[in-house]
Amino acid sequence: MDYTISIDTVVDMFLSMAGDGSLNDGKVFCRTAADTVNSWLDPKKELAPHDREICYAAACIAFYRYTLKISCGCDTVKAGDITVTDGSENTVAYAKALMSDAVQAVSALFKPRRFAFLGTEV
Repeated sequence: MDYTISIDTVVDMFLSMAGDGSLNDGKVFCRTAADTVNSWLDPKKELAPHDREICYAAACIAFYRYTLKISCGCDTVKAGDITVTDGSENTVAYAKALMSDAVQAVSALFKPRRFAFLGTEV
Protein backbone atom coordinates (compact mmCIF):
# COMPACT_ATOMS: atom_id res chain seq x y z
CA MET A 1 0.00 0.00 0.00
CA ASP A 2 1.40 3.38 -1.00
CA TYR A 3 1.77 5.98 1.71
CA THR A 4 1.39 9.69 1.01
CA ILE A 5 2.30 12.47 3.41
CA SER A 6 -0.69 14.73 3.96
CA ILE A 7 0.39 18.26 3.02
CA ASP A 8 -2.67 19.67 4.83
CA THR A 9 -1.60 17.98 8.07
CA VAL A 10 1.98 19.19 7.62
CA VAL A 11 0.75 22.77 7.00
CA ASP A 12 -1.53 22.65 10.08
CA MET A 13 1.35 21.45 12.25
CA PHE A 14 3.68 24.04 10.75
CA LEU A 15 1.18 26.84 11.43
CA SER A 16 0.85 25.72 15.06
CA MET A 17 4.58 26.45 15.40
CA ALA A 18 5.03 29.46 13.10
CA GLY A 19 1.66 31.21 13.35
CA ASP A 20 -0.98 32.05 10.75
CA GLY A 21 1.01 34.98 9.34
CA SER A 22 3.45 32.52 7.79
CA LEU A 23 0.88 30.68 5.65
CA ASN A 24 2.07 31.78 2.19
CA ASP A 25 5.76 30.97 2.72
CA GLY A 26 4.83 28.04 4.91
CA LYS A 27 3.05 26.13 2.17
CA VAL A 28 6.17 26.14 0.01
CA PHE A 29 8.39 25.07 2.91
CA CYS A 30 5.89 22.35 3.87
CA ARG A 31 5.73 20.91 0.36
CA THR A 32 9.50 20.76 -0.01
CA ALA A 33 9.94 19.31 3.48
CA ALA A 34 7.28 16.66 2.79
CA ASP A 35 9.06 15.77 -0.46
CA THR A 36 12.35 15.48 1.42
CA VAL A 37 10.91 13.24 4.13
CA ASN A 38 9.08 11.17 1.54
CA SER A 39 12.36 10.53 -0.30
CA TRP A 40 13.86 9.20 2.95
CA LEU A 41 10.98 6.81 3.76
CA ASP A 42 11.39 3.10 3.17
CA PRO A 43 8.37 1.90 1.16
CA LYS A 44 8.91 -1.63 2.52
CA LYS A 45 7.95 -0.48 6.02
CA GLU A 46 4.44 0.03 7.40
CA LEU A 47 4.24 3.82 7.33
CA ALA A 48 0.53 4.63 7.78
CA PRO A 49 0.46 3.93 11.55
CA HIS A 50 3.20 6.56 11.95
CA ASP A 51 1.47 9.24 9.88
CA ARG A 52 1.32 11.88 12.63
CA GLU A 53 4.99 11.46 13.49
CA ILE A 54 6.02 11.57 9.82
CA CYS A 55 3.94 14.70 9.18
CA TYR A 56 5.35 16.27 12.34
CA ALA A 57 8.92 15.61 11.15
CA ALA A 58 8.12 17.30 7.83
CA ALA A 59 6.49 20.23 9.64
CA CYS A 60 9.53 20.64 11.89
CA ILE A 61 11.86 20.64 8.89
CA ALA A 62 9.64 23.28 7.26
CA PHE A 63 9.59 25.33 10.47
CA TYR A 64 13.38 25.18 10.77
CA ARG A 65 13.87 26.28 7.16
CA TYR A 66 11.28 29.04 7.59
CA THR A 67 12.96 30.19 10.81
CA LEU A 68 16.31 30.38 9.04
CA LYS A 69 14.73 32.51 6.33
CA ILE A 70 13.09 35.00 8.69
CA SER A 71 16.13 35.23 10.96
CA CYS A 72 18.28 36.75 8.21
CA GLY A 73 18.84 40.43 8.74
CA CYS A 74 20.31 42.74 11.30
CA ASP A 75 20.64 41.72 14.93
CA THR A 76 20.43 45.11 16.62
CA VAL A 77 18.86 48.44 15.74
CA LYS A 78 19.76 51.53 17.78
CA ALA A 79 17.89 54.81 17.56
CA GLY A 80 19.03 57.33 20.13
CA ASP A 81 18.59 55.82 23.59
CA ILE A 82 16.51 52.89 22.32
CA THR A 83 18.11 49.61 21.23
CA VAL A 84 16.11 46.73 19.80
CA THR A 85 17.86 43.36 19.72
CA ASP A 86 16.68 40.46 17.61
CA GLY A 87 16.35 37.17 19.52
CA SER A 88 16.09 35.01 16.41
CA GLU A 89 19.22 33.06 17.36
CA ASN A 90 17.24 31.40 20.16
CA THR A 91 14.34 30.72 17.78
CA VAL A 92 16.63 29.05 15.26
CA ALA A 93 18.18 26.88 17.98
CA TYR A 94 14.68 25.92 19.19
CA ALA A 95 13.55 25.08 15.63
CA LYS A 96 16.69 23.03 15.04
CA ALA A 97 16.13 21.06 18.26
CA LEU A 98 12.51 20.38 17.29
CA MET A 99 13.60 19.22 13.85
CA SER A 100 16.34 16.96 15.17
CA ASP A 101 14.03 15.30 17.71
CA ALA A 102 11.20 14.82 15.20
CA VAL A 103 13.46 13.37 12.49
CA GLN A 104 15.17 11.08 15.01
CA ALA A 105 11.76 9.81 16.16
CA VAL A 106 10.93 8.51 12.67
CA SER A 107 14.43 7.57 11.52
CA ALA A 108 13.66 3.85 11.88
CA LEU A 109 11.22 4.32 8.97
CA PHE A 110 13.92 5.62 6.62
CA LYS A 111 15.67 3.70 3.87
CA PRO A 112 19.02 2.33 4.93
CA ARG A 113 21.77 4.78 4.13
CA ARG A 114 24.66 3.44 2.20
CA PHE A 115 28.19 4.72 2.18
CA ALA A 116 31.47 3.78 0.61
CA PHE A 117 35.03 4.29 1.65
CA LEU A 118 36.64 6.55 -0.92
CA GLY A 119 40.13 5.85 0.24
CA THR A 120 42.35 5.14 3.16
CA GLU A 121 45.21 6.97 4.71
CA VAL A 122 48.31 5.17 5.92
